[in-house]
Amino acid sequence: MMFRFLRGLFEKEEKPFTLTVREAGGWLEEREREVEEGLRTKTAETRTTVADCLQGLEEVLRDLEAAEGREDIHPKLRSVTDRSLPVFIPAMRQQIARHLPDDPDAFYAAAADLLAALLKVQKGQGRYLSGVFPEEMKEAKHLTAGIGRSLNDLTGIVKEAREAQGRIDGARAALADLEAGGNDLRSARAAIPALKSRISRATSTIAEKEELVRILRDDADYLRCLDLREQVETLSAGAARADQDLRNLGAQAARVLRKAERIAERAGAKADAKALAGCTALLDDPAAAGSDAVLAALPPAAAMVRAQIARGDLALKGKEDLALFGEDDRIGQAFLDAFSRCALMKERLSAAQEEVRSCSLPGEIADLEKEIAALSAGIEADSTDLRAKEEEILRLEERLPARARTLHDALETVAGRPLSLEGEGFVIVAETKTARNR
Repeated sequence: MMFRFLRGLFEKEEKPFTLTVREAGGWLEEREREVEEGLRTKTAETRTTVADCLQGLEEVLRDLEAAEGREDIHPKLRSVTDRSLPVFIPAMRQQIARHLPDDPDAFYAAAADLLAALLKVQKGQGRYLSGVFPEEMKEAKHLTAGIGRSLNDLTGIVKEAREAQGRIDGARAALADLEAGGNDLRSARAAIPALKSRISRATSTIAEKEELVRILRDDADYLRCLDLREQVETLSAGAARADQDLRNLGAQAARVLRKAERIAERAGAKADAKALAGCTALLDDPAAAGSDAVLAALPPAAAMVRAQIARGDLALKGKEDLALFGEDDRIGQAFLDAFSRCALMKERLSAAQEEVRSCSLPGEIADLEKEIAALSAGIEADSTDLRAKEEEILRLEERLPARARTLHDALETVAGRPLSLEGEGFVIVAETKTARNR
């Protein structure tokens, strides 16, 4: 008869009881201990039965050993006895000597293997011995069948225990799922105040810094700095134009000097050609050559040009070229004026730049605007996180009721009777048979 030890384990009178989520883990551990203890108790009963049967088999084997060489065995059967007994007895003893583990699950598996091995030996060499030792082999079969019956009872018990453990594991998984959802919800809610606080502080700080920027922009020193910056831009443009005018003047004069150089070379005036070439090289970049070198080399070169014009060797068609080389020292004065303008513009530009460098307010305002931009970026990032947390909270709040219901149903399945489940922010009331049948 199969032991139905688990049938009444959780199937008590349908009287609802209340369980909180905090208590659920410990309650499930208690149920698991009950299952394990019940299985251990019934396994111990089966272990006793199996041990008794194995002891009985050992006695049968001793009887068979004593029967070896008996004179009353028919000669036709004696050969069977001589061949089979020396194989059957050690094979049976090898199985009887097996160690059966203490763990209920391991014991069940080992005992099932033992039973299969005993049956195999008896169906092997044992079948030849039944005709010679009918009583002994009948007893061996009876004892082996006793092991089989006890294991059959244990099979049902193990199945019920595993099913009960499966229900407990399912309830544990549902509990873990609900607790994880609750932890996630609390974590998300806890992050909200910090995000809102950072956004509020940053917004307030931005307002303060923007007000400071407004005040600094109205300051007289800042306005003066703006005027100075405009002056620097104007003077920088003027200096660039003065430099360009000097380069243009140098290019105009160098073009005429190159013509004069070619004429001197054709005339064989090597010294004049060399002097003209040297002056031309200076005029290609007069600013780099410097005013002293240019103004020193120009008079003799200009005199050579004027002499070639006077002889008719050099004809200048452009009015500007004729004006530049037409009168004594006109070209020298032009370059002197150009160099002076460049020097003056550079001097003014340098002074203005020095004043701008002494202005601190534009830099302070720029730093404040960078800080405002960084704070604004932080607000945007925190606002994005805040929206994400709020959406996460909504999702978690929507999912928690279903998770709580799943846990309630799983716990009720383990309990085998109605129960009410109480948790943070919810209560699921037990539904009795009477309520269900209404």
